[in-house]
Amino acid sequence: MKTLISYGIWNKQDMIEWLLEGISECVPADHDVLFMFDNCIDNSIVNFENAITKYPNRKWFKKVFDSEVHEIHMHNEALNYLITYNYDCTVVFQDDMRLLSPLKFNYPTNRLGLVGGRDGYEFNHSEMCSSEWSESNQEDQVRYKPYKFIEKSFLNCGPIFYFNNTIKKVGFLDESFKHFYAWDDLCCRCLDIGLVNGLWTTDIEHRKFGRVLRSTYYDNDAGSLDRLLLAKKNPRYWAF
Repeated sequence: MKTLISYGIWNKQDMIEWLLEGISECVPADHDVLFMFDNCIDNSIVNFENAITKYPNRKWFKKVFDSEVHEIHMHNEALNYLITYNYDCTVVFQDDMRLLSPLKFNYPTNRLGLVGGRDGYEFNHSEMCSSEWSESNQEDQVRYKPYKFIEKSFLNCGPIFYFNNTIKKVGFLDESFKHFYAWDDLCCRCLDIGLVNGLWTTDIEHRKFGRVLRSTYYDNDAGSLDRLLLAKKNPRYWAF
């Protein structure tokens, strides 16, 4: 499977080499890698440019945004690469997620909608199942070792597996959402055409360290506004 590994970075200058080490150790050399930098004002870009010289046998893409575009837009940019360069799959990680063991995926792609690597659940986050490393904490939540596929209707972001043939059918993420429910919305579109969403449990270290900045973008109203939009667009699946 021709695969693109994608990372969206927001001011993580001290974590870049740590992320690249995980890629080098766990991702086959024939998988290309895209790093997207969301208006970084620290040394993230320079540190990336210096660090990739250690790995000359891999194809690296660098995309720099000169104004903040945030997570949904960076996922859509990865989807642009998925379609433009005709990858079979792109796996989009958050900038504090380091792979700990080889990234595997062996579920038939012709049935798949959207696949997540953190949490899967049903309506209103019920019946949640998760990778062992996930910090989510729900009643009756079940955790699984890597690598196992569990069918679930909806997914938490990070990481997300997007498949070329699926995205061509259902389209990109809706940037009307601020953050929280854009992936649930895309899951609904997959369900509408009979595709199967699910959790593929992963082996990841999830943490922040060094000099990092805190965003004020995700204010207290973001979640409630996104829930209203999700219910309006998908009354068959969601009602609050």
